[in-house]
Amino acid sequence: MPEVGSSIHALQTAAYTDAVARRGTAERADGEVERLVDLRQARQAALSRESTPLRLWTVLNEAVLRRVVGSPAITGDQLLHLAEMIRHPKITVQVLPYEHGAHPGMAAGPFQILGFPWPADPGVAYVEHRAGACYLERDHEIEAHTVAFEHLVALALSPESSVAVVREIAKESSERERTDPFVRGVERSGVAEVHLQR
Repeated sequence: MPEVGSSIHALQTAAYTDAVARRGTAERADGEVERLVDLRQARQAALSRESTPLRLWTVLNEAVLRRVVGSPAITGDQLLHLAEMIRHPKITVQVLPYEHGAHPGMAAGPFQILGFPWPADPGVAYVEHRAGACYLERDHEIEAHTVAFEHLVALALSPESSVAVVREIAKESSERERTDPFVRGVERSGVAEVHLQR
């Protein structure tokens, strides 16, 4: 299942998903946010299950890794979780660095290509948008997203270099959280915990 874009949907911690959902423009009720968190966690469990785990290949914009979501602590935990998840043999993560500039993923935003084990099934492109999501099943729609993904893979860092970048950014985030007086003050004031209160 290739995934591209501005988020880490398939590899999010529950706290990160909660923070993203509460900052969105959809104005979700608490119950709706909880259902979204549970859904994303269930999808993620399918990646590491013992029997026939799903395969995931994702290209992430570097900005996704550097953006603070919820709080520095939530972001740091997310980065450490991502670094742990990419150790799974069926999960491949590539980082698209800032210096590569404009790229095919910018034209239409994040998308996923869902592949199935049946040779006659070409798969489906899945695109989320502000009002929901859509499944694109026509051959030319799947082809357009497949070509975009192939171009992004070619532009991105290798999986090995990407793992190193994720770990380095996680380390920077942890150090910033420990040493930045503003970050420590926000954490102590309880502001960072607002997103997790029910």
